[in-house]
Amino acid sequence: MLRGHPPSVSSASGWALALVLAASGCYHSIIPVGSPPLGVEEERVFPHSTVLRLDNGYTSMTLVEIRTEGVHILEADLREWTADLLVELQIELRRRGADAIVSESSVEGTSVVLPEEGEALDLDRRSDRRTLPVIRVWISHLGDPSAAPEARPLAAAEVESNDGAFAASYAAEPGCKTFSAAFLSLKKQMIEDARFRGWILAWKP
Repeated sequence: MLRGHPPSVSSASGWALALVLAASGCYHSIIPVGSPPLGVEEERVFPHSTVLRLDNGYTSMTLVEIRTEGVHILEADLREWTADLLVELQIELRRRGADAIVSESSVEGTSVVLPEEGEALDLDRRSDRRTLPVIRVWISHLGDPSAAPEARPLAAAEVESNDGAFAASYAAEPGCKTFSAAFLSLKKQMIEDARFRGWILAWKP
């Protein structure tokens, strides 16, 4: 636009759009980063016949704001981050002898990819998923890694069983400064929780 000339309708509309964008902010989605694997016990934790299903506690996108940087708003989809935690738990449980299943519906519409199924540990029980014990998991909180230590935990999660016999809340250790470290902390607490292991071992259809 030349100086001294009145703006055209199109350029005026462009300025209006720019003002709307500036006022509303520019949203950026943070995707899960994953966490390192846990160390595995020397002895098998679960018997060969152990099968369970891990379900996402969210059925649709659930966005939370992590922080604002000028006009940039960083947000995360709790369903997507839960899907990532489910897959990490699935891998850890399988490494300990349990045939953990995560359905495609729990990761559908997210960036999370299910690992290769491989050989089922118990084909008989796996064939009828209606009789499987089910654990529902959801990330209940994601914080800002750049926030002061007193603003932590950086992440928290809830877990409950389909029969109502087990429920637990987990929070990442205060010293966790990254999402990767926070997820490692959550995963470790869940996998090493004696009550969680006991529920899996005691479950009967």
